[in-house]
Amino acid sequence: MKRTVRAIVAIWCCLALAGGCSGQGDTIQFAPAGGTVTYQDKPLSGATVTLAPDKGPLAMTVTDENGKFSFANGPGVAVGLVKVGIIAMPLRQISAADVTAVSKPAQTEEEAAAYLQKAGEMQKKMAENPEPVRPKSLIPEKYTKVDTSGLSFTIKANSDNHLKIELKD
Repeated sequence: MKRTVRAIVAIWCCLALAGGCSGQGDTIQFAPAGGTVTYQDKPLSGATVTLAPDKGPLAMTVTDENGKFSFANGPGVAVGLVKVGIIAMPLRQISAADVTAVSKPAQTEEEAAAYLQKAGEMQKKMAENPEPVRPKSLIPEKYTKVDTSGLSFTIKANSDNHLKIELKD
């Protein structure tokens, strides 16, 4: 449950940072990808990994207790250069109903729209809190944005695409 709550907080931050996806006028090829995230040579659990391709949709997933992640649900990751962002935040109190509403991956456009609406409502609740608790990142802030992390990889078609992400201070 704690990992789920941490993942939800991280997803909110990603939604705020991402603001949208790149255009998809051409056919986009996808490939499987996964890997590990470490911080100071230790596995980083419960972190949200965001891959932002030059072309195609964002890919997001959460690391397990060993810092491992996989984009196995869905088509995979868009082939080509991807910038990487990692968000690792401390736990925050969120209602069980909110967690349930945003914890299942969307299967249809309607579910995706409902997810975005619920995430927006949750974000609004956080903003309206008279004394908002802004969680401090567990890792250096530069890693939280794909444009400042300095992390990028090339996702290749017909490859395992194992990404080894090592974060340092």
